[in-house]
Amino acid sequence: MGYPGNKPRTSLWEYGYYIVVTVGLLLIGVVLLGLFSLVSIALNMKKKTILLLVIPIVVIASIVGYGFRSYTKQVDIGNKVVTVIIKPGDTFASIADTLLAEQVVSSRICLTLPARLLHIDKKLTPGRYDFTGRNSCKTVLEKFREADFVRVKITIPEGLPIWK
Repeated sequence: MGYPGNKPRTSLWEYGYYIVVTVGLLLIGVVLLGLFSLVSIALNMKKKTILLLVIPIVVIASIVGYGFRSYTKQVDIGNKVVTVIIKPGDTFASIADTLLAEQVVSSRICLTLPARLLHIDKKLTPGRYDFTGRNSCKTVLEKFREADFVRVKITIPEGLPIWK
């Protein structure tokens, strides 16, 4: 757990994860290069054409892998409770900005893009949402989708007049 105001640290297992993802993407690139080499031999394509086909595929695979990692990356805010109150008519962009400013999530894009794709940004339930501990863009969106807001219970004693 870090000190208040500090960005969360990257843990040791995350570095291992980055290495595994990078090696995996390189292996995918090598396999694709081998497949395209076989296809080029069969079709008599030039190596330059093969590279023009392989490089965009590897770049897209890397972007997708990094995006998924950012979407599932957990940010630990410790015992601090961050409260977000959603009012009717609030935009998802303003809520995402608040969550990013309070360091509840690590990426605005990885929060807003899936919200648009899953239509969560249009179906927000107004209420008070509390965030504490470890959060990721995925868990935040699940909380919004399930309308897991804080419910306040009020007990009114029997026989009490309405003005009291």
